[in-house]
Amino acid sequence: MYRVKPGYTLEDIAGQKVLMAPAIGTVDYTKMLVLSESAALVVNCLREKALSFDELVRVLLEEYEIDEATVSGELAVLLEQLDDLKILL
Repeated sequence: MYRVKPGYTLEDIAGQKVLMAPAIGTVDYTKMLVLSESAALVVNCLREKALSFDELVRVLLEEYEIDEATVSGELAVLLEQLDDLKILL
């Protein structure tokens, strides 16, 4: 199961979906990550509740006209990146 750590926010800045790390006091613009539309969908889902890899694949397949192998491969890369950045629980 995957879940985004509490405190992260998803903002729309100048037409870009941006994941902002929790801030204390003022906003630290060095702690933000620009996301693609599909990555923002995944992050938004994982901010709401924990989901399995297969559940996330289904969410993406329902939203985009793309084959399951491509979705699975790209999702695996995204989740690995989010985990490396310590964004996931």
